[in-house]
Amino acid sequence: PSATAELAHVVLPSTDMYERDDLNIVNIGTSARPFAQYTPAVVEPAADRKPEWWIAHRLLQELGLPSILDDAEPDPWAKWRHMLAKGSGIDLDDLQQGAAEGRPHLLPTPAPGSFFDAQVHTPDGLVDCRPPAFDAAIERCHRLFDETRAELADGRLRLIHRRDAWMHNTWFANVERMKRGGRTTNPVSMHPDDAATLGLAAGEDVVVTSDHGEVATVVELDDRLMRGVVSMVHGWGHAASPRLRVAHRDPGANPNQLLPVGEGSFEPLSSQAHMTGIPVRVRATVTPVATS
Repeated sequence: PSATAELAHVVLPSTDMYERDDLNIVNIGTSARPFAQYTPAVVEPAADRKPEWWIAHRLLQELGLPSILDDAEPDPWAKWRHMLAKGSGIDLDDLQQGAAEGRPHLLPTPAPGSFFDAQVHTPDGLVDCRPPAFDAAIERCHRLFDETRAELADGRLRLIHRRDAWMHNTWFANVERMKRGGRTTNPVSMHPDDAATLGLAAGEDVVVTSDHGEVATVVELDDRLMRGVVSMVHGWGHAASPRLRVAHRDPGANPNQLLPVGEGSFEPLSSQAHMTGIPVRVRATVTPVATS
């Protein structure tokens, strides 16, 4: 159970990637060699696990709302069946019957330059790269840059998230092999000059604080970072997940605790949450005692 599942009163077990049928059509419109492929489940679901669509529609039934489970023969593929037939002239039944051969259904290779002709539906066939709705966003960009300059002058840093080869979101947090070589936490990386200015050394215990929270970690020096920028690998911070044995033993720090919430915590134009470029301060966990 993840930290999110630990908060739940009821956890509903869904089928995993090998226990459910799947249909790969995500990249049909942008692939150099577009294809569609149906793959049946490899094994039967363990215990009482159900497909996510089934769980969602049973919940709809319990709420007294329309559900495809009300039909005598529910078809969870109806939407995809329509999309395949309308967009590519493919019969889903043919894909399902040919799935045992393990080969995808190849589609005609698109002619170079045809993507915009097919996908852009503006009257002039062009993409407007600077519509009026961008005006407020561009003004915000200028304001944010001005605020950043002032914060850097005041000793604040900007936190960006990063990935490494040993963590993909939280997928590998509970894998013992991924902890080898001393990878038991996620340091805050900073430029050596910033560390020197703050009186910090590599491996030193520190607290990273923002206007919204704080996390404890250690310092890692990285001269590839720009001055004024610090970075932490996300996907860590499993102190609240005791049943994830490996992840809980070496929980690391959750940089998401530093992110803003509530009003002003997202970019209005895209509705994307502010998850990077967060103003922070970094200080030693133990403040040296002055001596006379």
